[in-house]
Amino acid sequence: MSRPFPEIAELAELIADRVCPASPVDPEAIAREEGISWRYGNYGDGFDGLLAHRKGKFRVFCNAERGSKRGRFTFGHELGHYFIDEHRLAIATQGIRHLSVGEWHSDAVVERQADTFAANLLMPTARFREFTRSLPPGLAAVVPAANKFAVSVTSAAFRFVQTTPTCCALVMWKPDGQCSWSWGSDTAYLMGLRRAIRQLPLPSDDFATANALAGDRPPAQGFFEKATTASTWFPSAGSRGDAIMMEQAMRLGDYGTLTMLVPSQF
Repeated sequence: MSRPFPEIAELAELIADRVCPASPVDPEAIAREEGISWRYGNYGDGFDGLLAHRKGKFRVFCNAERGSKRGRFTFGHELGHYFIDEHRLAIATQGIRHLSVGEWHSDAVVERQADTFAANLLMPTARFREFTRSLPPGLAAVVPAANKFAVSVTSAAFRFVQTTPTCCALVMWKPDGQCSWSWGSDTAYLMGLRRAIRQLPLPSDDFATANALAGDRPPAQGFFEKATTASTWFPSAGSRGDAIMMEQAMRLGDYGTLTMLVPSQF
């Protein structure tokens, strides 16, 4: 039986609070307490992380530099495979290997479960809300949160959408401009803003996302921002289609472009 996501989130936060009561959380300290060894290295494009089992011992392999934001999330993800009982037992008894790639890029349930564990481990709900509640919603809160919790902008943005009472949404674009995934807050879902567009309408010159995708130099705040309407991004918005929102977009190097949609008044 697959463990429910809320239960996985609670487990991760309990471990974070017990071992690392202050942020940023140290995945190595948690691994050390469990007797798990680890290794960072350059393993090519095959995987970002791997939890291996041999002779009764577990070992984490991170395809990243030690201390990097990417490496921290990867380490937390592999700890998820260890602490989620079904994953650990499958690895130890059946020789199953989960080759993890990226943050939130896999649709496989086991990978989503490990991503959920990593996000809640590195950004416990109470700490994350305490830090972001006095900041404007959107990238103005996400960017400093990413620095505070030593995670990527993508992970901090995803966590923001998960924890905020604000109506907001994320759209992740591949470097070539193709939509990778989208996600909305609970409030956005209740308001009917559920399926974001997967391609920018033409002409797209008036979109902040188009500026980011083109690699234009952003303003001093670090991201592009333009007013938009709910119906522009959510065709099924219905009566709420005229609501004004702010489209914020940031280029994330080789990882693509992140768009956040937040209320125009905050």
